[in-house]
Amino acid sequence: MTTEQPPLSRHERRELERQQQRDNYQKSTNGRKWRAISIIAVIIVGFGLIIAALITRKSGNANATPVNTTVAEDWTKGQSGASKLLLVFSDFQCPACSTYEPWLNQAMTEFKDSVQFVFRDFPLRSIHPNAQIAAQAAEAAGLQGKFWEIHDKLFAKQDEWSGSSDAKAFFLQYAESLGLDKEKFETDLNSDLVKQRIEDDYQSGLKAGIQGTPTFFLNGQKLKNFQSYDELKTLLST
Repeated sequence: MTTEQPPLSRHERRELERQQQRDNYQKSTNGRKWRAISIIAVIIVGFGLIIAALITRKSGNANATPVNTTVAEDWTKGQSGASKLLLVFSDFQCPACSTYEPWLNQAMTEFKDSVQFVFRDFPLRSIHPNAQIAAQAAEAAGLQGKFWEIHDKLFAKQDEWSGSSDAKAFFLQYAESLGLDKEKFETDLNSDLVKQRIEDDYQSGLKAGIQGTPTFFLNGQKLKNFQSYDELKTLLST
């Protein structure tokens, strides 16, 4: 048999309401505390990741190849060990880089016995979506001894592939036209070795403080971009 509870007095109802209010307040307070703790934790983790990234980047730059010397992986032309070393950081999709190519090619011919020329990749990935894959194509061709050949072709045909949504298809055509092993080229194109070579060049550029392409260094000293072949010739002659 169920026994009905006597009705609460006014005083008891007030006490019950107060208790419910205290419970609700406590729950609300606890919720705010946990939200605050969660936000703080996210901020701490975020700062930790940023600091770790900066440390890693700084560490990577510390080991980057300087710009006043060459390494075995560099693509060079001209006289090895020459008294003058002209190094360029370049981006195959960069229109300005393409503009300088005729002057550089002329200089490589005229000063082949007195200057060593060095090319390093610095793809501006944020503004040139095909720059990275183009650099990979050049490095992949280089593994078959045809770096400079595809280098020239990439710049000469820049208008053809730079705006394409499938630049790789053009690069495969160029590789075939140069007589490369197409299967090996395609494998090397996406290899860790090729990507690491580009990243090593890129880190070298970051360490040197460059922000755009092309950027030139003569014997380790950054040059103001020359405006004619005669200016370049004077720099290499003196």
